[in-house]
Amino acid sequence: MSSPRLSVLMTAYNSERFISRAIVSVLEQTFSDFEFIIVDDGSTDSSASIIRFFCAKDSRVRGIFLPENVGIPRAANRGLREVRAPLVARVDSDDICVSSRFAEQVSYMDKHSDIYMLGCRSASIDESGNRLKDKKYDIAFASDRKKIVELMGRGIYPLLHPTLVYRTATVRSLGGYREMFYIGEDFDLLERMFVRYGSVFANLPRVLYFYRYCSSSISSRNSLKDRCWLHALIRYSSDCVKQGHLDPLDSAKDLSLSSLPISKDEFNIIELLFYLSMYRKLLFQSPFRFRNLRRLKMIKGKLSRLPNRSEIKECLDRRFFLLLLPSVPSDKYERADFLTNFDNALSNKDGYFDSTDYCNFCLIVARGCLGLGEWRYFIHYMFRAFSIDFIFVLYFFYVRALAHLRR
Repeated sequence: MSSPRLSVLMTAYNSERFISRAIVSVLEQTFSDFEFIIVDDGSTDSSASIIRFFCAKDSRVRGIFLPENVGIPRAANRGLREVRAPLVARVDSDDICVSSRFAEQVSYMDKHSDIYMLGCRSASIDESGNRLKDKKYDIAFASDRKKIVELMGRGIYPLLHPTLVYRTATVRSLGGYREMFYIGEDFDLLERMFVRYGSVFANLPRVLYFYRYCSSSISSRNSLKDRCWLHALIRYSSDCVKQGHLDPLDSAKDLSLSSLPISKDEFNIIELLFYLSMYRKLLFQSPFRFRNLRRLKMIKGKLSRLPNRSEIKECLDRRFFLLLLPSVPSDKYERADFLTNFDNALSNKDGYFDSTDYCNFCLIVARGCLGLGEWRYFIHYMFRAFSIDFIFVLYFFYVRALAHLRR
């Protein structure tokens, strides 16, 4: 039997509500030279029966049925071992592919041998299939290759994993997905690909994929704290490899602190990354929500209690601060001037990175943004420097006044 040009890989767990529509969107592709591998990850609903129905209906569909739930990374690796094509297309079991998706992506990959991972623009839909227009559902995206590399270097991943078509050999050379990740295995794979191969990513600008937000999705079931902690670990692991050190996650059995071969100082750096990641995500989600305002104030307090400035500067030297915060792109901003200004800002003798230091830091970046004409970032950092506490007080009095008027 000749090998197909493309292998489509889907993992499914209790996806009976949406999996039929997802499978049909794959089978109705204008590009037909593919095999379709669906790994049922120990579902307890009727997902396995639906998969068996499509296996009997279309010879391109191959089902793999795991006896118990092992998680997305292990299930994906199980399917990856069965892949026969040089290209793999990922699809989630609750999403929908546009009919021309595979044709356009395979054609692009055939013409660009230097691209190892290719995504596409996606649109967000709700559980009923309606388009979501709220900006909070927007997914980071960039079609310019230089912009993709810039964002990847700052820890922002502008490629949505289920939209990817990647080269089988390159992903296998990385060992596939790291099975210790219960969430975030897609970001980890992108980061390792970026560290090893560099600028090998691209995105097609057309909407070829519909990404469904629903209450049963993995991202909905896991807390912001968990996601930010895993992001911090991924960033730290990546930086170790870039500096020629061993990857600390390679020898870890799981992601608990007890199994990670790190020192106390290294843990302090990871903790800093964690809080900065949470701060950034909260600030861009919806900073005016009362719950998020309380979280932001809590995180500012945590930052002020982290160990002394030398570790903050070490993070700067290793580019963590610039990578994690949504500051001006590094190719526009002189890093030496930034570090000089930041050293001046950290002039307190108490040895702690307190709220005054943080305010000064935001003002320095805002001043640099103003000089570059980056008005959006300038307003953003001015807001961060002054307005969080002020807005919090205003919101408090607004709620009290509203309650008084309703009496």
